[in-house]
Amino acid sequence: MSDSLSRLSNWFFLPPAFLPLIRRLLGLATLPIGLLIWVWAHGGSGPYTVACWRVESQLLEPPMPQEWFNIVAFASGFVSSLLLIIGNRSRIPLVIIAALEGYYGSRDLLAFHCSFVTLAFWFTIALIFDNRERSSCANRLIQIAIFVCYFYSVLQKSLFPDFVAGSSFQALFEDGWPLRFFFVPLIVQHPLPFAFYRVLSVLTIVLETFLAFGLFIPRTRKFALCIGFAFHLSIIILLDDTNLIALYSVIMFIGYLAFMAPPKDWQEKALKFLKLTSADAVSESPAGGEIEAPANPGIESVVNDNASVGNLEIVHPPSNVQTTLALLFAALMFIVPARIYFWPNHPVSTLNFFDRSPMCFAMFLMRQTTRSMSVRYAEADGSWHQLLLKGRMDSASSDNELYALAKFLFDTNQKIERIQIDNSVVINKHLLQSKRLDSSRGKNPTLTLRSEELKN
Repeated sequence: MSDSLSRLSNWFFLPPAFLPLIRRLLGLATLPIGLLIWVWAHGGSGPYTVACWRVESQLLEPPMPQEWFNIVAFASGFVSSLLLIIGNRSRIPLVIIAALEGYYGSRDLLAFHCSFVTLAFWFTIALIFDNRERSSCANRLIQIAIFVCYFYSVLQKSLFPDFVAGSSFQALFEDGWPLRFFFVPLIVQHPLPFAFYRVLSVLTIVLETFLAFGLFIPRTRKFALCIGFAFHLSIIILLDDTNLIALYSVIMFIGYLAFMAPPKDWQEKALKFLKLTSADAVSESPAGGEIEAPANPGIESVVNDNASVGNLEIVHPPSNVQTTLALLFAALMFIVPARIYFWPNHPVSTLNFFDRSPMCFAMFLMRQTTRSMSVRYAEADGSWHQLLLKGRMDSASSDNELYALAKFLFDTNQKIERIQIDNSVVINKHLLQSKRLDSSRGKNPTLTLRSEELKN
């Protein structure tokens, strides 16, 4: 038993490698992410917010503090990001940023709908476990976050027949909808056969599967990193960035650094460049698992001749509390995205795009457009009235969004006794999904769903 725990610790804890650079780059990335969370924490186009989390029909919405507090909180987050950028090694900026992202991001579904927000949040928490020059689990937690992203992306795509068949990519790309404007005429004027989209879909699943596992295998890691960098660079080049999709690739690039290590003689070259000398330069070690013997006992590890992760011995490992918290966080990264596969009376095959949010990594899974949205309400005298839609109302489609809209109307108009919401969306241009929410004041709402193929 002790050997098993020792092997787990040896695998889990890694030298710092590029962690200082990861902190700086993550601090830079959290600046636009903080702005995005600010917007959605206030409801986006309004006039209400859609809580990320719920139990059955009960939304779990964190209360919105007074605006002066929000300004102070986000200002402290901005300063914390700047501190990370300039190289501050304290945990306090990380705790502040993680608290802001976790609390305010949970106020609205569309904040954590973005995969890059989820990953940035997880990376920030992972860096809290950084022990500076000593071995820590920070690098491994970031690696696990990358694995979870790819793993659940593959799972979502593999369990969605439309994606495997090629229909999702065809619906997404055949009219150039997500592409940068200068690529649109090319694909519209030279339409690709359906077989191309089918092959591209299968290759995407194979590629993401390879990246999920290949990054952890020493023999394939360099190749996986090259493929991954090319894959995410192509996303930046090809796709329109009005929805900040480039930040997804940037966050993945930052995460890839957890699988890399500086050159063995990087400090020696830096010292020569600066015309300095040092008797205690540290020989950094790879975070991916191929570890060189440290020259400074500040890195608390001993490596045998095999130089593999399994043979790394942590001489002074972190406390049991820190280890337990790190393992719990790693487990939560797997558990949270898995929840949608166990919802009662709502199979994953019936979930539309936004039903899968938050933190579920459904990137490029389908193309969804709203076909119709109707809201009517009855007052105490039994008279029915049609609601004039405004703000985000006409684009609502997920269960959370419909529940939130009904709650907003009940809270803001005490005369309303009953609400009926009818919504329909078209998935991949051929599947019509219709929902009806019927809710009476003081009673649990009922939500019914119906799907049918559209006729050509």
